[in-house]
Amino acid sequence: MKEIYIAELGKHENQQIVGYFAATSKSLRSRKGGGQYLALTLGDRSGQIECRMWDKLSDSLGSFEAGDVVKVRGEVGRYNGHLQIALDKVRRAAAEEFDPAD
Repeated sequence: MKEIYIAELGKHENQQIVGYFAATSKSLRSRKGGGQYLALTLGDRSGQIECRMWDKLSDSLGSFEAGDVVKVRGEVGRYNGHLQIALDKVRRAAAEEFDPAD
């Protein structure tokens, strides 16, 4: 059973969460001050949320693709009035770690 759904993330604002979600999009983008960051859209049956990973990109970039189910750790916050997750860690989830119905 899934522990946290995207629709419930507002209750966890300014808190760290760990969860399993589908990576619906993945892109590497340029930062204004130089360097790059990872932009992800994660989804589950309750909705979608934008996520950003600013550091440790090399640890995560090749570990999953858009369309995979991933395990993430990060802090839920707001950016321009919208909920967003600032990711610390992301990796492809093993098939036995999640229920595809979620």
